[in-house]
Amino acid sequence: MNINFRTLLLLLSITGAGFSTQAQVNGTAVAPAASTASNPVYYMIESASDGSYSFNGFTGDFRGNVMISPATAGKIIHNKLSTAPSQDHALWQIIVVDGVQVLKNKGTGMYMTGSHSVGTTAAGNDFNFDLIAGKQYRLRNGTLSYANTWQNNLCDRINTGFQANSLTAWYFISPSPLGATIATAQSILTTTRVGVHPGQYTSANRKILQDAIAAAIAARDNSTTDDDETARITLEAAIAAYQNSQNELRISNDQEEFWYWIKAMRGSSNVALFAENMGTGTQVIHKERSVKDAQLWKLVASGEGYSIVNKQGGVYLNTDVAYNALITTTTAKPARAVYFNKSNYATDNTEYVNYYLVEDTKVSASAQFRMHAGSSSHNFGLMNWNGGIADNSSFQFLLYDPNDLLNVAIMSHEEVYAASPQGTNPGTYPAAARTAYRAAIDAARTLSNNETATSEEKNAAVAALEEAKSAFLATRNPIKLSTVNADVWYYIVSAGPGYSNGQVMTNQGNTAGSMIVFGTKVLDPNKLWKFTDAGNGKITIQNMASALYIAANPRNGGTTATPVAFTATWMGADAQFLFNADGQTYLHAQQSGSLIVTWATNTLGSASAWKLEELPASDTTRPLRISSVTVNQGTYTTTSIGATDHGLANIALTTDGILGSVKLKSVTIDLNGTSRSAAIKSIKLYHTGSSNRLNAATHTLLARVDNPASVNNTIKLELTTPYQLPVGATQLYVAADISEEALEGDIVDTRVHTIDYSYLTGTDTIARPTAIATPLHSIVYLKRVQVLTPGDYNSVSYRIPAIVTAADGSLVVLTDKRKYNSGDLPGDIDIVANRSTDGGATWSQPVTVALGTGGGKGFGDAAMVKAKSGRLIALFVGGPGLFNSTPENPIRSYMSTSDDHGVTWTAPRDITPLLYGAQCSDPVRAKWQGSFFGSGHALCTRSGRVMAVIAVREPNMSGLQNYAVYSDDEGATWKVSQRAIIGGDEAKVVELDNGDILMSSRTGGNRLWAKSTDGGESWGTKNNWPQLWGNACDADILRYTSVKDGFNKSRLLHTLPNASDRRNLTMWISYDEGTSWNTKKTICPGTSAYSSFTILPNGNIGVYFEEDGSNAYTMTFVEFTLKWLTNGADTYEPPLTSVDELNDGINLTVIDRRIYLDGNTTGFRIYTLGGIEIDGGQALEKGVYIVKVAGKANRKLIVN
Repeated sequence: MNINFRTLLLLLSITGAGFSTQAQVNGTAVAPAASTASNPVYYMIESASDGSYSFNGFTGDFRGNVMISPATAGKIIHNKLSTAPSQDHALWQIIVVDGVQVLKNKGTGMYMTGSHSVGTTAAGNDFNFDLIAGKQYRLRNGTLSYANTWQNNLCDRINTGFQANSLTAWYFISPSPLGATIATAQSILTTTRVGVHPGQYTSANRKILQDAIAAAIAARDNSTTDDDETARITLEAAIAAYQNSQNELRISNDQEEFWYWIKAMRGSSNVALFAENMGTGTQVIHKERSVKDAQLWKLVASGEGYSIVNKQGGVYLNTDVAYNALITTTTAKPARAVYFNKSNYATDNTEYVNYYLVEDTKVSASAQFRMHAGSSSHNFGLMNWNGGIADNSSFQFLLYDPNDLLNVAIMSHEEVYAASPQGTNPGTYPAAARTAYRAAIDAARTLSNNETATSEEKNAAVAALEEAKSAFLATRNPIKLSTVNADVWYYIVSAGPGYSNGQVMTNQGNTAGSMIVFGTKVLDPNKLWKFTDAGNGKITIQNMASALYIAANPRNGGTTATPVAFTATWMGADAQFLFNADGQTYLHAQQSGSLIVTWATNTLGSASAWKLEELPASDTTRPLRISSVTVNQGTYTTTSIGATDHGLANIALTTDGILGSVKLKSVTIDLNGTSRSAAIKSIKLYHTGSSNRLNAATHTLLARVDNPASVNNTIKLELTTPYQLPVGATQLYVAADISEEALEGDIVDTRVHTIDYSYLTGTDTIARPTAIATPLHSIVYLKRVQVLTPGDYNSVSYRIPAIVTAADGSLVVLTDKRKYNSGDLPGDIDIVANRSTDGGATWSQPVTVALGTGGGKGFGDAAMVKAKSGRLIALFVGGPGLFNSTPENPIRSYMSTSDDHGVTWTAPRDITPLLYGAQCSDPVRAKWQGSFFGSGHALCTRSGRVMAVIAVREPNMSGLQNYAVYSDDEGATWKVSQRAIIGGDEAKVVELDNGDILMSSRTGGNRLWAKSTDGGESWGTKNNWPQLWGNACDADILRYTSVKDGFNKSRLLHTLPNASDRRNLTMWISYDEGTSWNTKKTICPGTSAYSSFTILPNGNIGVYFEEDGSNAYTMTFVEFTLKWLTNGADTYEPPLTSVDELNDGINLTVIDRRIYLDGNTTGFRIYTLGGIEIDGGQALEKGVYIVKVAGKANRKLIVN
C-alpha cells in the first residue's frame, strides 16, 4: 500500500502555507541544473522578493531584478535586465569543479563568491540550491550563507533561510521554452538519485528520462526541423511520468512488511541519528546506525492516520505524550494517529531522500504533536515539540533491504565524506586522499545501480568501502606540536553557534590570572596559541603574546605561568576538537561576557567545539599597523541644547601584525554639514576601547578643540603625547559639547579625514577611513534625554516604549525591562514605569509595574492611556509568548492601573478570559491561538470609552488579524470588536472629530488603515496610505489638536521609521483627519525603531523611542515644537476659553449649551467654523462656533 504524499503536500501548500509564489518577469522559471561540456546551460537568476518579508527591518519589492556581475571583483548587482552592460552579464552557468557546484558568469568569466560577490577563482565557493516553493530557490554557499537582495541594488548574504517571496528567494530563468524544459529535466536528474528510499527512483525509470532528454537536445540542436514545441511537450510528459514514479513511504499490512530506519537531523554526533528502542516505557534515543531490530520501524494504519511500530517486541512509538514530553515506546496502540507530511525545512542534497514531519494533523500549523529530535537537555532522543517547526523536526525513513546492504553502506560513507573537509589544518584531509575516497564511493554506487550485480559483488564492494574509509581516515592532518627548534602557531576558532562562530580564543593580559575571551580574528599575538607535548598523549596550550598557558579551568584561573596538560579530542567530523584538562569539562565559549569557561557540552557545532587554523609563516614577521578604519555616524543622531559629549562619529580601527606598536598622534576632521559653528562649544576625541558607546566618565579623553571657528575648515585633534593603541579592534569617538546658544533644529555633523600614527620604530603614516555609505547628521532638540540605556539597573536591554501626559502634567513612560537579552516573550521580562515632573528634563528611577519571574513568566508590550477620570490604564501581555501560545495555554492579557499619576500601580489583573482563549465564553474567540496588544498609546474617546488594538493568531489563517478591545467602565469589563484588519500587526487607534475611530496598523511599505463609524465595534474596508510608507514597525498615531476643543485647527500626528529598515524615525502631520499626510519631518536619522509620543502641557511634542541598536536599544526622549516640525509653516496656539475675555461690550454666556446675549436668545446669529448657520434657539453640540452680533465684532465661542 502506497501513500500519495505528493498530492497531499500539494493540497497542504495551497491551504496551509500562508503564501503564494509570484509570477516570473524575465522568462520561465526552471529547476537549476549543472552544465556539461557538451551541453552548457545558462540562467538568469531573478529575485522573487515581493516586499512581504523583512530581515532586520529591511525589505523590498525586487521582482524582476536579476543578478548582474560587475566588471571587476566585487558585490553582485541586482537590478533590471535592461541595466546590464550586456545580457551575458546576467547569465550564470552551474559547473562542477573538484566535485562541487559553482556559479560562473558568462559575460565576465568570474565566479560567484560568498553568496553575494564575484571573484576570479572558483575554489571554496560551492553552492547548493534549496527549493523553497513554486520553483523559488535559496542559493546557499557552504552550510550557512544565503544570497539575498539588499540595499543600494547590491546583493549580500545572511546566515539564515527564509520562505517564498522573501529576500533570499530566487528564480532560475531559462531563455527558451524547450531550453527551460531541458534544464528542468536535467535538474531533476541532478537532484534525484536511484535507490529504494522515499524520494528516490528506480534505475529503469531514470533511464527513460535520460533517453527523453537526449531526444529533446537532438531536436533543439537540429536546425533543419521546427519541432521544438513537440519535443517540449514530449519531454514534459516524460518528466511527469518520472516524478510520478518516485518511491513513497510504504505502509505495512498483514501481507507485506516494510522496515525503516528513522533518521533525525540531530544527535550526540553527526552519525548518531537513528531512533533506537531502548526498552518499553523508555525514551527512544538516537544512536549510530546498526542492523538490529531495536532500530527498525514499520508504519501501520490507524484510523485515517498511522502508527509506528518497532521490530523489537512489536511495541509502538508512544504518540500520546504531552507537549514538551519525551517520546517512549508502549505496548498499547496509541490513540493519537500521526501523518507523514513532507518537510520543506530540510533537504538532502546527497542521497535526495525525502524528509517528513511526523504530526497528528495534515496541517502543520495546528499540530499538537510533532516528533522532534531533542538536544543534550533531552538526551538526544525523541520528544513531542510543537513549537518551532523548522528546528530539528524533520526525519528521513530509510528502507531496510536485508538482501542489499550496499546502499546502506554507501549512505554511511557519504556521511563520513561530507563531514571530512579538505585542507591542511588539523582535522582536515589532503586533497588526494579525499579524491581517492570519493572514487571508491562512486565505484560502489555504480555497482549498486547495476541491476545485474550479484550479492557477492555487492558484499565485496561493502568490504572495499570499509578499506577505503580506513585508509582515508588515516590521512587526517594532525595537530602540529611546537618544539624548542620550531614553533607552530594556531588560531583556536569557535565552531559553535552564531554568537561565537568564527571567533577566536584571545588572551587579555600578560599577568597570570587574566581571563580568556573570544573575539574577532585578526593578526594579533594575543589570539595565537601553540601546542607542546605534555606526555601521555596530552598537550599544553600557550599564548604568543604573554607566554602564559591556559589554566585547567579558565573560568576561575584564566591564564597561568604553569604548564597545564590538556587532552585534545577530535570530534569525528568537520575538523572540530574538544579540549579538557584532567578532571575538568571542555573549554567553552560562554555567551555572557564572551568568556572562555568549562562546560559539559560536547557535541559538534556546540560552543565547546573548536577548529584550528595554522598561522602562515609569512605572517610571523608582519609589522603592526592599522589595517582598517571605518566611521559610523548612526549610533546617536539626536542631541539637545547644552548637551555634553554628544557622539558625532564612532571610528572603528583594526590593527594587526606581530612586530612593533601603533601610536596615535592626531585625527583630522571637519564639521561639514553643521548648520552653524556657534551650535558647537567643543570638539573632543576619546578612546573608548571595545565599546561603541561613549561614556565620558570612564573613557580616555585624548584631545580637545574649543569654539571651532568654521564649519568648512579642517580641525586637527592633536594629542599632546602619542597614544599606544591596543592590538586588534578598538574604538575612537569624536564628540561635541552643544552650545547653550544652539537653536532648536540646528544640525551638527562631522567628517573624518585622516588618522595620523607611527609604527615600528617611529615611522609616521596616515590611515584613511572607508567612505561612509550613508552619512548621518545629528539634530539639536529642546530636550534630549536617555531615559534607559543597556545595562541600567542590571538589565541587558530595554525595549517597547509607551508614554502619556498624566492629569497633573507629569510624563509617564512604560518600558520592557528585558533583563537577560533583547528577545520577546516568553523571555524573563519586567514592565517598568519612569516619571518626569519637569517636562522630561529628568526622570525618576524605574518602578516595577509587572515583575517577570523566569522564562515563560515574563510580561511585555504595554499600551497605556489616561482615562477620562485621570486614571492611567496599562494593558500588556505575559506568559508563553505569541507563537508558543495555544487556546489552552494562551499568552495572557493583563491590566494595571495608577490613580496617582504613575507613582504606584496595582498588581496585574488577568483579563484573558474576557478576550480569548479556552476560558473565554465566546465560542469563536475560545479557539484563538494567541493575541497581544499594540504597544504605545491606547485611546480614550470623548465619551470615555477606553480602546486598544490586539493582533490575533486565528486558527486556519496566516499572519495576524487586528481587533479592537474596548471598555466603557475604565477596564472593569472588556468587549472585543469585529475583525478590523486582515494581515495586520501592532496597531493604534485615534478618534476623529466626527466621532469615527481610525485604526493604523503595522506592515512593510504603505501603512494600513481602517475606519469604524460605531465607536470601534465594527470596521470598514482595509486601505493603505500612499504617503505613510516605511518599515514594518510599531508606530504611534495621536491627536494633537481639535477644533472641538477650541483649537484653531484639527491636527493628527503619526510616527514611523520612513525607511525600508529601522532608521529615519519620522513624524507626519495630517490636517484633514487622516485622509492625507503631506507634511513630514525626520526625528532621528539613524537607527530608530518603536516609538510613542505625547503632547506636553505647553503644546510641545515629546517622543519616546528606541534609538541606536548596535548592542541594544537606548530608550530616548526628545521634545520639539510644532513650529520646528512644520519648518515654521504652523505654530501652536492655545485653545479658546469658554467665554471671550475681550472687553468690547458684548456679553455672551453659555448656559446648558445654549448661547445668550445679555440674557436673551435673540440679537445674534450662530455659525459653524465651516460657515453653516445654526438655529440659536436649541441646545448646541459641543464645539466651537462663530457668533455674529449685529453692528459689532464676530466672536468665537466654545460650547462644552
